[in-house]
Amino acid sequence: MDIEKAKEIINHVVSSTEQRWRQYETSWNEIDEVFIKRGYERGGFEAWKFAEELDKAGIFSISELGKILPSELHCKSYDRDFAGSLSKTFYENAKKGVYGENGRKFYHAVECFLKRDARKGQSFWEILWQMLQSCFFLERNFKGSFKSYLLEKFREIFNPAVNDLTKLEKAFLSLSYDEYSKLKKSILKERKLAGIGPNMFDFIFADIKESAFAKEIIKLDSSNIRFFKVTGIGKLFGFSINQDEEETKDKIRDFLKTLNLPYTVRQINEGVYTYCSRTEGERFGYCLSEDKCSSCAVRELCDRDFKALEERGVIKIFFDF
Repeated sequence: MDIEKAKEIINHVVSSTEQRWRQYETSWNEIDEVFIKRGYERGGFEAWKFAEELDKAGIFSISELGKILPSELHCKSYDRDFAGSLSKTFYENAKKGVYGENGRKFYHAVECFLKRDARKGQSFWEILWQMLQSCFFLERNFKGSFKSYLLEKFREIFNPAVNDLTKLEKAFLSLSYDEYSKLKKSILKERKLAGIGPNMFDFIFADIKESAFAKEIIKLDSSNIRFFKVTGIGKLFGFSINQDEEETKDKIRDFLKTLNLPYTVRQINEGVYTYCSRTEGERFGYCLSEDKCSSCAVRELCDRDFKALEERGVIKIFFDF
């Protein structure tokens, strides 16, 4: 593998999937909904499909979800024996209306999701619990708005000389990537958003079309990991899954910038995801297996090193994002 081959491979991957990844774009005005759909899209859980069931039930909002947990439960750590299936106490109580009408609706949304063709992943029940905890915090303290929480933290850290809400939002969306990273670290340090780590926080903002900093965001998902391992491109910048997550993303970002391709870092990141993900496997799904690899247009340029996926820790990390 060399730089020229890497450029050709990545350019093909991103350009051939562009029609699809352009559809991922979201708006700042939808950030509260995006928080639910993307903040918990990890471990194989298709949160966007669950969001559809919440919408059908009439509780697809931070505010409505934030009204479900009673005060005595919102700080309680996830307990599989209490909330690990529909037959456990929490969901039985929700079904009976112990947590109000929204609790009953939540139970039925979960029930409907489990019946449809959707992946719940390995940590499904814990993720749902964390979702309810975060929504409780935002409902009680910020009127059910992730946006309001962000803007308050932004004001605390950067003290922008604006009072008008529109100007405040514009100032936030104009943050540089380094400034955004500073804000992210401050928010996550407070640990108020249960289940939201650096990678998922980035994913919430990754496709916000109005933001300047989103262009440099990378979500380190299993598809990107597979791509850099199997193609051999990761060897060009010392890619390793055993590094600190943020350090790894910084390495990827710096490398992609050196290629001078006509795409932003985020566009390359989502292009690779589209090309190599199981979710997009019907049209793409490359780097998943040697059989699929045979139809890849740039297969002769890459290392096709599927043995790299057998390295210790690789399979685990696939399910952690």
